[in-house]
Amino acid sequence: FTTYLNVYYLPKRAKVLVIDALEAQTGLRVELSGVSFHFVKGIVLETLTLRHPETGEALFQIERVSIQHLWLPLLFERKFIASHVTLEKPAFTLTREKEGHWNLEEFWEKKREAPEAAVLVPKLSMVEGKLLFTDNTLSSPFSESITGVNGDLSIRPPATLRFNSRFRWGASPTSVAFKGNYALK
Repeated sequence: FTTYLNVYYLPKRAKVLVIDALEAQTGLRVELSGVSFHFVKGIVLETLTLRHPETGEALFQIERVSIQHLWLPLLFERKFIASHVTLEKPAFTLTREKEGHWNLEEFWEKKREAPEAAVLVPKLSMVEGKLLFTDNTLSSPFSESITGVNGDLSIRPPATLRFNSRFRWGASPTSVAFKGNYALK
């Protein structure tokens, strides 16, 4: 079963489905080097990159996305329910251009059709994330990076958002950590 998924189905059909769905929802060009299945990690997407469709600039890149799922609904109801998504080494580039607009501004503003199926992920984790921020509106361009972003975000019944995160900021890194709960009402 695993061999069939990893050799025939996932690298060909599932990879195209993932790319097409992400391009339709984001308006960005999507590249994905591979899709595989592991019993422990679940569905694994390798080197997922979202690029600006005109400039080709890599706006968001993730070395590995692991999507763990619930087995019983998959086996008995043929429903895929994600229980935990882990983003390993995501890198995000946020740039403010000289004219004052952001590199992602046109994509934030576009109204897209709702996806055919809504996806709710109860837990999202990030391992060794990175944000590169550049502001070109200043006389001398300013760049700053936030590195080592690690954290968890989860939804707890009845309606609580729980977060726990830490990251490093600056040339001589300052460590920042925060955690808490937020009631969704």
